[in-house]
Amino acid sequence: MQILKKYILYIAIILLITSVYKDLSLGTNQIEHYRSDVILTDKNINNYTIIRLKAESGDTLLSIVESINESKTSLSPEKILTDFMELNPTSDPYHIKVGEWYYFPIYE
Repeated sequence: MQILKKYILYIAIILLITSVYKDLSLGTNQIEHYRSDVILTDKNINNYTIIRLKAESGDTLLSIVESINESKTSLSPEKILTDFMELNPTSDPYHIKVGEWYYFPIYE
């Protein structure tokens, strides 16, 4: 019985070390880091790609769009608002609901 306990302990330690190694050695994509449930689409409209994200607590339209478009420093809030309303015609851009799915533009 002691041998079985030792084997189980060794296996658990090996799995733990392997898990920690993979966590530390693999990088994370910024968009995947922001949301784990991101779905990219093939649609290209008005010079942007569409991404579908689930809103979380504390999210605003501008905070989400700015975080997924980190390389774009000069995004016009009016353009973001217009594009969001085109992609989500039944949604109120001023009241993003937690847990709802929305389409957001990734500008090229």
